[in-house]
Amino acid sequence: MKSHIRRNIKIALFIAVAFVLGVIESYIPVMPHIPGGKLGFANIISVIVLYLYGAKYALFVSIVRAFLSGLLFSGVNALMYSVSGAFLSVVAMVIVLKIFKDKVSPIGVCVTGALFNNIAQIVVAAILVSDMSIFTYFCFLAPISVISGIATGFGANYVLKYKKNLVGVI
Repeated sequence: MKSHIRRNIKIALFIAVAFVLGVIESYIPVMPHIPGGKLGFANIISVIVLYLYGAKYALFVSIVRAFLSGLLFSGVNALMYSVSGAFLSVVAMVIVLKIFKDKVSPIGVCVTGALFNNIAQIVVAAILVSDMSIFTYFCFLAPISVISGIATGFGANYVLKYKKNLVGVI
């Protein structure tokens, strides 16, 4: 099979896995009192794709997954939150990875992605409700972002560490 076809199949599988992880995560209440606080399991896949295939594919996987999840399980407003968060988080992760290269681990990359995901979502919320005071909500989301970023970072780091054992799979 040609290499670009094999790569595209793998990217499609990554999207599917990220989507399934997002569905599973939707059944796990992290902090029901704080909307937007989630674990970010799908981000594990985005980071793995970022490390293995690069920024373009990580952005594609994240946005397609966010779009599918938003389209199937949420309304238009939630879709805007999801896609904007996916976009900004991957862009921030790519920048951190390019600037710090070997000085940052997948854990740091995931924490960055989690923080910027929430920043994007708060910006969208501020635009939708026309109220800039909503930015104070970031004080509640930031600690959750850091904790979930660390957790997903450990997951991504584990897979990337043992990827040699998965040759042919990823």
